[in-house]
Amino acid sequence: MKQFTSLALAIALAGCAHVATKPVATEPTAPELKAIATYVHGQGREPLTVVEDMVREAAKGADAGAGLSVELSTLLTGNANFDCKQFVCRMLAKIGTEANVPSISPLLYDEATADIARFALQPIPGDAVDKALIKALRSGPAEARVGIVNSLGMRGSRAAKSDLAKLAGSVDPKVAEAARAALAKIG
Repeated sequence: MKQFTSLALAIALAGCAHVATKPVATEPTAPELKAIATYVHGQGREPLTVVEDMVREAAKGADAGAGLSVELSTLLTGNANFDCKQFVCRMLAKIGTEANVPSISPLLYDEATADIARFALQPIPGDAVDKALIKALRSGPAEARVGIVNSLGMRGSRAAKSDLAKLAGSVDPKVAEAARAALAKIG
């Protein structure tokens, strides 16, 4: 009964997340999710495998996926280590929604986590992702700029066209080239 109550709460929170400016940060309820918070590469993969199975099942049904994605997002807002954040972002790339954007987007501002954040955000549909990527493009670390430009291009973000057009003339040849390529994809 406790698992059902936790899942129902997570689903309810996911349904309300579009109203809030940030998702409610709670502790994950599933023991497997708690176990991955301290996962370090090289440890046994059993908790990761269990969570991967949960994600695979959740991807089959929108309600369960939304609930699980909210619980996964809580790991990004806590003190989880890089290995955990990397794993969570890979899972959110499969089942993430716009409700997860406020939890993922702060990772764009750290050079160490910017790429994993882009990986998680890129397949999530919706304007919130484009807005988060554009904001990070303007004020995030310069080292992450080419990757963010590439993600905006892959998403076909029309909202980014003016920012990309400015960057197409950048003195940084990698940024300029990436911006021109992204603009070509957007059309």
